Amino acid sequence: MGDEKGFERISIPRLWRYLNPACKNLLRVGTGIIPAWLWIGPTYALIWFAITFFRNIFVDLVAFSGPVPKRWTIRNINFDNTAQSLFWTGFSVPVLGMVKQGFDYAWPFALHTLFFEWSKFFFICIANGIYISTHNKIRQFDSRIIRANFFRSILAWPFSALFAPVGNLFLIPSIVQAKFWSDMVAAVIEGTGKFHQKIVLRKRDLAEILPLLRSRDKETRLTAMLDILYIWAVRQRGQTGLGNLIAEKEKFWKFSKKEEKKAADRSHLKIMLELYNPQRSQLELSHFIVEKYTSREALVLTELLNANLVIFHAWLKKLGKKTDTEGRIGI
Repeated sequence: MGDEKGFERISIPRLWRYLNPACKNLLRVGTGIIPAWLWIGPTYALIWFAITFFRNIFVDLVAFSGPVPKRWTIRNINFDNTAQSLFWTGFSVPVLGMVKQGFDYAWPFALHTLFFEWSKFFFICIANGIYISTHNKIRQFDSRIIRANFFRSILAWPFSALFAPVGNLFLIPSIVQAKFWSDMVAAVIEGTGKFHQKIVLRKRDLAEILPLLRSRDKETRLTAMLDILYIWAVRQRGQTGLGNLIAEKEKFWKFSKKEEKKAADRSHLKIMLELYNPQRSQLELSHFIVEKYTSREALVLTELLNANLVIFHAWLKKLGKKTDTEGRIGI
């Protein structure tokens, strides 16, 4: 109101914590590009940042939507992580540049030979791996990710050395060449790794929910049905995770009658086909949603049900036919 006795000073950490995310990301990118700009100039600094930017974008799109471009959407991009990557990659430019200069100065043999090129890129890639691992550690990444990021820099070494004559022909700095191949390898490793990790997480969630479909408690059973429908329709890799999980549970051997009954009892697909039959479940689930959820939640869940129930049941029927003929699922 203006009549306070004193004003509370806002600390720098608190200011940074509550700063608008877009402003925060712009500051990260602007700060990171300064050392790159000063070391290799504006052209290659922009190329360096473009490599990092598009690698992060590609990894996020593949991780969330798979290697199918028509499924990609901007909502799957983590711009906060991308901005942090751009900040840290800017400071890697002078680090790798000094390593390259030190190597050139200490090299005791003839320059511009095949042995020279392979040795030079080996030390650049090692330095890049150490730098990436260090800032991953500062950012408190999982140890598996840190190891993967170190070894992907090592994997970039033969590609960098092999294509060095082409890069040298166009007068591209060695550290920019090494950066390109490091991010190329990283895009493949990180994209596929995160993609499969999403499937693992979806399967883990579904494995906990699927047994609840057999519950004798009606509320538990209907809640589980809505959860599965939501994961299948909304969560990334939900369809793939459910399809793979069902395929793993189905058996395709020739059973005796007694064994066939036991196998049928274990079959998630059979009970789901029964429970999600629209003629049986549409009205039951609609009443359950209206009775148990708030008006806003009920609106969202009703829309989810109306838009996906028939499609989901048709997908289950198609999945059943596919597993009967192939003995596996390939989604």
